Amino acid sequence: THNSGITPQGVTVVAKKRFGGAPPPPPISVEEVAAARDAWINSVQQLDVDATTLLYDTENVRLLGTVDTEDNKLRNNHALIHEYFTHFLSNDKIVAKFPEVTEDNIIQLGPNHVIFSDYYTFELTKHGKTRMAKAKFSYVYRRKTGHQGLLIATHNSGITPEGIIEM
Repeated sequence: THNSGITPQGVTVVAKKRFGGAPPPPPISVEEVAAARDAWINSVQQLDVDATTLLYDTENVRLLGTVDTEDNKLRNNHALIHEYFTHFLSNDKIVAKFPEVTEDNIIQLGPNHVIFSDYYTFELTKHGKTRMAKAKFSYVYRRKTGHQGLLIATHNSGITPEGIIEM
């Protein structure tokens, strides 16, 4: 004999509860990413090392900076990220030119993570001399409970073949 164990009522599927039984949060919006991008631009253009560092998460964080090399330390904590920006923001003036944030340059990784990637340009002025750096970037932003706005979990940036141009 065979006993399948199915009753006349059929099969009942019990869904696993995520997010403590609450519905999942909505996807991260273009506006949230734009606000995070703008906060980074503002702190960099103000040459504010501390404010820039605070935009990065304190857990599972990584910065692969535009002017870092493979010989640099793995920048995976606030002290090493602060060290990077102490050098990078030592210019007299920085103008960061980012693209608009659109659905085309973000990728949703889940309810609390998104990637924003594209190309940007920096105008770096030191001692009256301005250079333009053309670079590509990817930011992984994280929505974190108890924190207003998005935090940077990973920031990867590198000079494009156009490189740095004297202006």
